[in-house]
Amino acid sequence: MENDVRLMVGVAAGVSVLVLAACDRSGGEKSLSVAEGKQWAVDACRTFPAAAAAKAASVPVSSAIAGARSTVGGIQVSTCTYQTSANASFTVLMRDWGDKGGGAAKTIAGLRAVPDITGPVSELKVEGASAYWVPKHHTLSYIPDDTRVVVVTPPVSPGASEAALQQTALALARAAAAARPAAS
Repeated sequence: MENDVRLMVGVAAGVSVLVLAACDRSGGEKSLSVAEGKQWAVDACRTFPAAAAAKAASVPVSSAIAGARSTVGGIQVSTCTYQTSANASFTVLMRDWGDKGGGAAKTIAGLRAVPDITGPVSELKVEGASAYWVPKHHTLSYIPDDTRVVVVTPPVSPGASEAALQQTALALARAAAAARPAAS
């Protein structure tokens, strides 16, 4: 588990530390088909393109830049950084444990073991998913089901309240979780 945590923190460098928890799906996004599930986290920019991110964040996005991508043991991770027309940026990380499932519960245990890195963590009440806000890093971890997670560092505008950042991050995370990979 220690290597798993290090891999995730390394992939999310600049995005911040991930805080995850398992959830029992009772609603929210529609489940992915088997084919979609195998591709959902392969390329975050392809799955959640700039236009979709702009709509969810309610900010103009001028570009989407693919970041780190990794597939190890059937676990897929990818990031996409979106540049706004105001020269700010925000990042979305997608992780899919595939057939392994249950990865969220393992990861939350590992990350909670490093509070010096994560700082305090707040659980947000959301329907049909689990969501955790890390104010120290302005990062939201959104878990729509037991195999996938979306981590969002939202665009920060001067004077934005913590609540506004959380709402923007949650809108981005929900939209990314509901996104389907674009055809190749």
